[in-house]
Amino acid sequence: MIKVRVLVKALLSAAIILFAHTSRAELPEWILFPPSSDTELFAIGEGKSLQQANDIALKNILGQLRTRISGGFSQQQSLVNDAFAEYINQSVSSSIESLPISQYKKLKNHQEDDTFFSLVSVEKAQLADTFRSELTSNFYQLSKALRQQNAVASKLEWWVQNKPQLLEQFGTNLRYIEVLDVLSQPTDKYKTLLSQIETQLNDIQSNVCLYVQPHKNENLSLAFRQLVLSQGLNADNKGCEFTLTLTDKIKLQELFKQHVASLSLDVKLNKNKQPIASEIVNESGRSIQSQANAREAAYQRLITKIESDDGAILTSLLTQ
Repeated sequence: MIKVRVLVKALLSAAIILFAHTSRAELPEWILFPPSSDTELFAIGEGKSLQQANDIALKNILGQLRTRISGGFSQQQSLVNDAFAEYINQSVSSSIESLPISQYKKLKNHQEDDTFFSLVSVEKAQLADTFRSELTSNFYQLSKALRQQNAVASKLEWWVQNKPQLLEQFGTNLRYIEVLDVLSQPTDKYKTLLSQIETQLNDIQSNVCLYVQPHKNENLSLAFRQLVLSQGLNADNKGCEFTLTLTDKIKLQELFKQHVASLSLDVKLNKNKQPIASEIVNESGRSIQSQANAREAAYQRLITKIESDDGAILTSLLTQ
């Protein structure tokens, strides 16, 4: 009886596989082998409704463009670190796939049980118009923002607040220009504009600095230096107009048979050696063995807090 059941299951499995292969073989050839052209892009979409299949087909067209661009960020490393470059790449990739396509052709559709298939096409020249429109808008926004920095009182504050948006817009335009290249469209004027803006960003970067005054705990001052660098600021100019001074106070006591160190750090932002803003950061450390260990634990926890702060302390200082 067991052998009969096994045989029946095997026959059923074989029948299901055969049916699946037979059904798949009945799919129209255009689903298995979409057409291609020098002037158009084609894509297949699959969904639970014809509209969903159409939408996915359009997204797949934009996905083709996304996968054919370089995916690298060309700006100098002094302007953007690896983590932020990756953020820009992901953001721009998402923006490409979310662009609306209004002028497209619904060529064919097919229903297989509960699944719909759709074949759509877009002329490369018409798709390029969409990217040119986005480029024009982005370049206008970039130029407007760069003009505004000439009127602000503190270029340091302006740069910290606007850098993420500026670099994301820059990265977006870089990608869109690459897309136009893929679509065999002229891009010389856009590349010239992009180069000019990159020069402006580099000039701003080179003139914006924040120097961290030395502290007896070198690891603490180093943590702030890395924080400054992560914000795209020059951190090694001792003659910088803006400086950070770190003043710490520590209180040692014994609680519940443990040594406890309460650490308070006063971070002052100075302009021409005059304090203009301050921020207090508190942390504590504990040790059963000794006060020295408790003190070390407090400093280590404070340094970890600074390193994971993502620039919040600097932003707070600059916006007071």
